[in-house]
Amino acid sequence: MTATKGNCTAPISVGCIKIWQSLDPIRRLRQDPGYKADRIALQEVYESLTGAGKVDGEPPPMDYVTIAVFEAVSGGHWAQRPAVGGTMWMVRNLSPLIAPWAVTELQFFEDQLCTMPIYGKPISSGTYGALMEGENNVFDGDLLTHWRAQCPWAGCAMREAWIGLDFGTNQQRKVRCMRIYQSVNDPMAKVSEYPSFTFGFELMEWGGKDWGLSEVFWDPAVLVNVPATLRPTLASPFMGGAPGVWEDTRPQSRAAWRLANDDYTRANWKVHELEFYEAPNCLGDKLVGEPISMQGPSNY
Repeated sequence: MTATKGNCTAPISVGCIKIWQSLDPIRRLRQDPGYKADRIALQEVYESLTGAGKVDGEPPPMDYVTIAVFEAVSGGHWAQRPAVGGTMWMVRNLSPLIAPWAVTELQFFEDQLCTMPIYGKPISSGTYGALMEGENNVFDGDLLTHWRAQCPWAGCAMREAWIGLDFGTNQQRKVRCMRIYQSVNDPMAKVSEYPSFTFGFELMEWGGKDWGLSEVFWDPAVLVNVPATLRPTLASPFMGGAPGVWEDTRPQSRAAWRLANDDYTRANWKVHELEFYEAPNCLGDKLVGEPISMQGPSNY
């Protein structure tokens, strides 16, 4: 793009971009034959300082200088880079893998009980094969498809692979619950398949300049080997049971309570304040937790 001022081109600075690129092709559906670039370089044009390639009587050649590189650029909608804080969330592997990480399904929710899904466009650390193992497969509701991280076949190092969602320009979201289904390796395959799942996860939120940690989850079976700096951020729940099963971060049984109207109301039920106590006579300190309702966090 050449910026103009009036009828003449003029120097200009670019501090932000918005781009709409293709989604990677979706297997079977072929909704979009184009591919997207995960990494995009913002470049500024300069007159060549070396003079290499200059031809007498012709204008001096131009060089392009990379000003910034944007990673994890989504497709299928307007993607802003640098992105606004809270508009991207992702899950990253915490345990090393001996094969590239493979995820079958991933779901984000805005409530703690995983009942109110939030949708966006997929982003990832890279895809091994966009056509058959692309990141769109993680959000297609099909347990027969999967995404495979672009790691060496020796496996993914700790925090090397990640998958998530970009919710779009200025669409800030808060992920309070997640579900994940990691792929199962087939030990009977003609070409031997190594385990491609992680025992631990980091749930990360984009903060506007960098990724910030939201929660840490581990399979309790391996906690004895987890260093103190990587311990789970919540006493419960733990992930675990992978691969080949749904895992989620919903609270354990009896950790969530609610009140429901037991009578007809002629208009909307409005509750101005509500407190819960462990003691039958409401003495002592009130219980502290996160609010939930049928309309979600937007109604708090």
